[in-house]
Amino acid sequence: MIRWLIAVVVLAAGAAGAWYVYESQLAPAAPTAAGAEQMPPVIVETAAASTATVTETLTTFGTIEAARKLTVVAQNNGVVTEIGFAAGDTVVKGDVLFELDDTVARAQLRTSEQKLALEKANYDAIAALADERLVTADQLDQAEESYLAAQVAVVTNRSTLDQFKIVAPFDGSLGIPKVAVGTFISTGTEMVDLENRSELLIDFAISERLLSSLAQGQTFDATFEAVPRKTYTGTVLAILPSAASGNASIQLRGSIDNTDLLLLPGLFVRIELAVATRENAVMIPSAAVVKSLGGTYVFTVVDGKAKRVVVETGVIQGDLIEITKGVAATDTVVTMGMDKLADGSPVKDSSGS
Repeated sequence: MIRWLIAVVVLAAGAAGAWYVYESQLAPAAPTAAGAEQMPPVIVETAAASTATVTETLTTFGTIEAARKLTVVAQNNGVVTEIGFAAGDTVVKGDVLFELDDTVARAQLRTSEQKLALEKANYDAIAALADERLVTADQLDQAEESYLAAQVAVVTNRSTLDQFKIVAPFDGSLGIPKVAVGTFISTGTEMVDLENRSELLIDFAISERLLSSLAQGQTFDATFEAVPRKTYTGTVLAILPSAASGNASIQLRGSIDNTDLLLLPGLFVRIELAVATRENAVMIPSAAVVKSLGGTYVFTVVDGKAKRVVVETGVIQGDLIEITKGVAATDTVVTMGMDKLADGSPVKDSSGS
C-alpha cells in the first residue's frame, strides 16, 4: 500500500514538471495588443465618390403593327378583268389595283347622259316659254324636277362606274391578291391587304406602380434584333384608362417613325422608358460594389482604415453605379483589394496617397 502511494506521488510530480516545461518553453506566446496595431496595411486602390444627374429607365417588351392597315374590298358585283400590281408592290393613293367588267355600267351611264341632254333641252325650252307666260308655273316646276333627276342619275351612274376600278385608298405596301382574273366577285369580297408602314404602333405594358411617372407624349427608345445597332425614338400616344386585370399592369400605345421601311409589323421590340430623373445622385465605380449572400456592401476609407458599409444601388451609367443609401458624395471607396479586407483593416492606397 505504501509503495502504491509513493508511485502515484511520483507520477503526479512528473506530470506537473512536464506541463511547466511546455508552458514556459514550448507553448507559443499570445500576440499583444501592440503587435496587432503594428499589422502592415493592405495595399488597395481607391476612388472618390462623385455626383451626377441620372435617369432611371424601365426596360420592357412589346409588339408592333402598322399604324394604317386595311383589307381592300369590292364595292360592286362583277368579274375581275385586270390586276394592276404584284404581291409586295408599293403603291400611292389612287393607283388602280383591280378592274372589273364595267360594260353594263358604261351603258347605263351613256343612257343617263343622253336623258340628261334631253331633259336640259326640255327645261330650257319651257323656261323660255315661262318668261313669255306661255306655260304654267307647275309645268316649269315639273321640267326642272325632271332635269335635276337626270343630273342625279348621271352622277350616280358615274360613281357606280368608278367602283368598277378599285383603287388604293392611301400609300402603302400590298399583300398577295386574294382573287384572280376571271373571278366573279360580289360587294364586300376581300381583294388584298394594304399597309402603310411609314409609322408603326407599339403596344406594351408596365407596372401600375409607375403610373405617376407616365405622360402622353413621353418619349422612349425602341430597339430591334432585326435592325441591330440602331435605336428608334418613340412617343407614347395613349395610356389605356384601366389596368389589366390579374397582373396589375398599365397598357400603353406608342408610335415610331419607320420612313426607311426597315421594320415590319409583328417584330419583337425592346423598349426603354425613362421613369425618373435624379440630380446630385451619388456615384461610385461599379468595381467598388461587393455582392454577397449577406447583402451588397462597399469598403469606405476612414482615417486610414477600411469600413464595411451596407449600400443600396440604383442606376448604372457606364463604369459608375448610383448609390441611393450608404455612401456620401464626400466618401472615398475601395475599388481593388476588397477581398483582403475586413472591417477596420488598415489600408494604404497604391498611389501612395
